Amino acid sequence: MIVRILQGLGTGIVVGLFFGLLLGFFNLGVGFITIGFLILITYLPTGYVAARKNEHPFLSTGIASFLLVLINQIFSMVFYGGFHPGVFVLGLVVGLILSLVGAAIAYASGRSNTAKASWE
Repeated sequence: MIVRILQGLGTGIVVGLFFGLLLGFFNLGVGFITIGFLILITYLPTGYVAARKNEHPFLSTGIASFLLVLINQIFSMVFYGGFHPGVFVLGLVVGLILSLVGAAIAYASGRSNTAKASWE
């Protein structure tokens, strides 16, 4: 479970950094659409990877999502200054929901694979 949490956390960080750098390279700027895209593309894979082939998929997804929000908040405090509790809570809620959607996708695809294997 710890390995899956760390894999999900690493996936979220790498995917978020890659697409953030890609958006910055093409000078698309920081707007609501780009921020929403980065949040979506960061937390969905985190939940998917953390939940895949795991005994406790939703617990590990929740832990990975919480850690990712915490890391994002720490970096935001260092680079942009200040701590805003409302932004932190909103990040927790949105990050957790999107990660759980990714976990549900992984859980559903895993169940369909096991159902096929038991049927054959």
